[in-house]
Amino acid sequence: MTSQSNDGPGNMKDLGREGRLSFRKCAKEEGVMVVFRCREFQKAVHECMAVYNSPERFEIYKKEHEEDLENKVIRSRP
Repeated sequence: MTSQSNDGPGNMKDLGREGRLSFRKCAKEEGVMVVFRCREFQKAVHECMAVYNSPERFEIYKKEHEEDLENKVIRSRP
């Protein structure tokens, strides 16, 4: 079972890209003041992460990748 849904954790990299790039740009420009001046960008990144890193999404991911995860565990055992 190695299929990936279009909105699963494997695609989070693409889905949150714009928010992460905006936050990164703001952080570079603002330096130490990033905590105060980049809140809206940070909030957008956290909202995206909350959706794609929820316990429900993790359970879906584990079901979709059960075989791959089992193989990794078996290979990592001494």
